[in-house]
Amino acid sequence: MSSVGIIANPLAGKDIRRLVSQANVVSNQDKANTLRRVFSGLLTMGIKKIFVMPDITDLTRQAREDVKDKIEIEILNIGRIDQATTSTLAAEIMEDKNVDCIITLGGDGTNRAVAKGIKNIPLLPISTGTNNVFPIFIEGTIAGIAAGSYAIRTEDKKRLVRKSKKFEVSINEHVKDLALIDIAVVNIPFLGAGAIWDTNNLQELFLTRSEATNIGLSSIGAQIKQLGALDEKGLHLSFNNGNSKNNEILVNSPIAPGKIIQSRINKWKELAPEVKIKINKEYGTIALDGERTIEIGLNDKIEINLSLNGPLVLDVNKILSKTNIFKIQEMNKYQ
Repeated sequence: MSSVGIIANPLAGKDIRRLVSQANVVSNQDKANTLRRVFSGLLTMGIKKIFVMPDITDLTRQAREDVKDKIEIEILNIGRIDQATTSTLAAEIMEDKNVDCIITLGGDGTNRAVAKGIKNIPLLPISTGTNNVFPIFIEGTIAGIAAGSYAIRTEDKKRLVRKSKKFEVSINEHVKDLALIDIAVVNIPFLGAGAIWDTNNLQELFLTRSEATNIGLSSIGAQIKQLGALDEKGLHLSFNNGNSKNNEILVNSPIAPGKIIQSRINKWKELAPEVKIKINKEYGTIALDGERTIEIGLNDKIEINLSLNGPLVLDVNKILSKTNIFKIQEMNKYQ
């Protein structure tokens, strides 16, 4: 039976960067309306069951009402609703239930949390976060049609997904975490508010992607070397930190909507996959996809590795080019 998972983050698009930039706030009503359109697309494609991650605002309530008695809905039984860990746990459960794909609503951080919980289930990530590089801007109805079309297929499914890149973070020779887009090493010794918006604290930056249209930390790398999602390499930047100005490269980058900041790059290099890079610091923090997550201990041995085995992502254009909505609707009438 074809099934799709839904993981929607009610906190995405509301972090502290909204206070230091001109970014829009993505309201929960906007997300709920997007989900209604997603469910409409899934219904059109004949999806039989939807698994939903619970959240404190019940974002899918209206969408569930829209398809009541037409699609089976199962809200996952997850005890604690703490967004980052809940998203990871929900993804693990959905993989165990063998859903055909997972639709996410959030930003890079939301998708990072989901990626930690899956191995083989592809994602269709809808952008509703602050600095979005991994998720895509796509209308909800189209997302539902694409995910539904993929889910009901019985062949050629591998040709309709692509692998993404990721960074693995090892502490004392054990992989502890991952990032999908960027890892920043900063000279702030505590986690605090989490989000990064001041590049003066940057010491090192690792990027899986640095495209000209990116916003956030990856936009800094785009001024040096542009790398796309399909390029099998990454980028490593080191920053000057107020030392000698010899050989430094000055770049202006949009690190948040409406906020363009100058950075002073000391050196840079491309990264090959499966080559571990050591972080030589005695204090500071490491931000994963824009959020300070790891405090560096005095004796910690920290290494960064670029992997080409990141989460699978639906290729929406390929899927839709092979989708005949009218034909599928006619078939569903007789089922």
